[in-house]
Amino acid sequence: MFMSKKFTFRLEPILKIREQNKKLAQSEFVSARNERINREQIINEHKNYKENLNKTDLTQLNIQSLRNLHYHKISVEENIKKMESEKEILIEKENVKQKHYNIALQEEKIMQKLKDKQLQNHTLNINKEEQKVLDEIGSQIKNKFDG
Repeated sequence: MFMSKKFTFRLEPILKIREQNKKLAQSEFVSARNERINREQIINEHKNYKENLNKTDLTQLNIQSLRNLHYHKISVEENIKKMESEKEILIEKENVKQKHYNIALQEEKIMQKLKDKQLQNHTLNINKEEQKVLDEIGSQIKNKFDG
């Protein structure tokens, strides 16, 4: 009787590499996004701290304490500006990682679609071969009864 051939995708190693590349790119993207989110949280904490400094009752402070508070506010503002510029760099880094992830995802999808198409063609060919064998058997049986 007819033995169906097992489907083998010759590009399976490349597909596996593309899957690994996608997972790595996804991990790097998530890491970059989390780094940016953490930076934004720290900036917000500093901004809240600055707001609280601005609410300080100045009437209770002596001149030296007022100076110290003023210089501390300036320091906090400079620190916030520095972190904002670092955040912009992190946003760029995140965008680059996202693009790499999207490319890796596309490459994997292309290989997966190729594999699916080849599997579909393989199944179609197997079905055709099985039908051919069944038609031959039917033809032989018909010839046996007719002849």
